[in-house]
Amino acid sequence: SQVVFMAAGQIGLGLMGVGAAGLIFSQLAGLGALAIVSTAPISRCKSAGEPEASRLGALARRYANFPRFLLPAHLLGNLALAMPLYLFTGTCDALTVGCYALANRVLGFPVTVLTGSISEVFRQRAAEDLVQRGSCRPVFIKTACGLAALALVPTVIIILTARPLFAVLFGEQWG
Repeated sequence: SQVVFMAAGQIGLGLMGVGAAGLIFSQLAGLGALAIVSTAPISRCKSAGEPEASRLGALARRYANFPRFLLPAHLLGNLALAMPLYLFTGTCDALTVGCYALANRVLGFPVTVLTGSISEVFRQRAAEDLVQRGSCRPVFIKTACGLAALALVPTVIIILTARPLFAVLFGEQWG
């Protein structure tokens, strides 16, 4: 939901010519959507009663490795996605960097929404397989092949239609 609000807002407000204020507003709207979506499970839990302190401690110990592995993985993933923008900023003019950022955002939006949903399911299945079978390789291969097959058709469509579509959406200079 955060990505949807941010990207849709930034693109929509950008097309309306709002400028930097639109970027800031979209960022805040995305964070607000994240806060609302994130608090829904908490409110459901509280209605069931307060959990016992011993249960919370047991859950904290059981899942202690979760942030140790997931946070560095997400940090490296986000750095890898942002690295071209940082490199271009040092070597190209602002217009080129801005055009790259817009194209990257527009083309990456569907992928970001899709992978966010799939990654949660994959992590759950991989963890289950790792505990039950000692390996998550089969679910990894199945997910990777499925994502590759799923990406094939949209990639071909984008390759064939990106120039004219960008020209219509963002102006002739993109065509």
